Amino acid sequence: MKKLLFILFLIGLTPLVANSALEFNGIDNYVQLSQLLNIGNTSSTIEAWVKAPIIGNGNLVEGERVGIILGNWGASGDPNNVALELYSSGQVRYYWNNGEVDLRGTTDLRDGSWHHLAAVRDILNNKMIVYIDGIVEIENPGCGTDINIINTHRIGIDNRTWATGIPYFHGEIDEVRVWNIARTQTEIRESICEDVTGSTGLLSYYKMSDDSGTSLTDNTGNGNTGTLTNMDNSDWVNDNLIPDGDGSTTPYQINGLNQLYWLSQNSAYWTNLRERYFVILQFILVHFYLYFARFTANQRDFCHSFQLLKLRNVFIHHILVKIGF
Repeated sequence: MKKLLFILFLIGLTPLVANSALEFNGIDNYVQLSQLLNIGNTSSTIEAWVKAPIIGNGNLVEGERVGIILGNWGASGDPNNVALELYSSGQVRYYWNNGEVDLRGTTDLRDGSWHHLAAVRDILNNKMIVYIDGIVEIENPGCGTDINIINTHRIGIDNRTWATGIPYFHGEIDEVRVWNIARTQTEIRESICEDVTGSTGLLSYYKMSDDSGTSLTDNTGNGNTGTLTNMDNSDWVNDNLIPDGDGSTTPYQINGLNQLYWLSQNSAYWTNLRERYFVILQFILVHFYLYFARFTANQRDFCHSFQLLKLRNVFIHHILVKIGF
C-alpha cells in the first residue's frame, strides 16, 4: 500500500499524450477551418506549439517570414482580421484589425525547437499580451477596436491569394487552442503541457492527433473541422521524437522535453538493465537542472523547469515499474 501511495503521489498531473503534429512546407500547404472564430468583440486567447526550422532548413531562407500560424486576412484586404505568426527575424507577431495593433517580439525562434506561444486580448484590463513558453514577450497598453470577423481562419496561412510573397508557415504546428476568454499567465503555464479538452471558454481545439488523412478534428466538439490543403499523410509527423538507441551499445539520450516524454510513454523499449540505469541517471541529471532553474533569475529556465516538473510524473511511474518497485 505504501508503494502504491508513493506512486500515486508522484503521478499527480496528467501531461499531454504523445501524438502527431502537422508539418508545413512554407510553399503552398495549409489547413482551412470550416467556421468563423468569433473572437472579434470579446476577450480572447490564441495558443499554439510551434517548431520553426533553422535557416537553411525546411525551405526557410534568411529574411523570409517564417509564416502565419493562424490568420484570416482576406483576399480583398478586409480589415477585420486577427493573426498570430512568426515574422522575418523569427520573432512572434500578433496582428489585430489590419495593423491597428501590431505587436512584434524580439526573440528569434528559428532554432528547430518546440515553443509554446500565447496571444491574449484582455478587454477588461485593456491590454494585449504575447507569451513565449509562458513568459511575457511583449505587452501592449490597449486592446484595439472590436471587429466583426467575416472571414474564416486558416492554420499555416491566411486568405490572401496573390501570386507571390504569401507567408506560408515553415515548420511544425501542434496543440492550437482558441478561447473566448483572456487567460492569465498562471492559467497558461498550468496547462502548457496538458490536455485542455472540456475547459470553459474553449472555442476550438486542435490536438493534431488525427495522425493521417486530410481532415483535422476540432476536439471541443464544436465542429470547426479543418481541411488539409496540398497536404498528405507524410505531413503528419511525430511530435515526440527520440534519437536512435537500443539500450546496449547505443543508449537512448534525453535531449529535450519531447524525448523525455517519449521515453516515459515507451518504457517497453528499455531492453536491458544497463539501459534502465542509464535512463535513470539521465533523469537524475534532469532533476539537478530543475533545482538549478528554480533558483535562478532566468525566467525562461524557470518555465522550462515548470514543464519538466509536469512531464516527470509519468516518467517516474515507469521507472518504478521497470525496476520492480
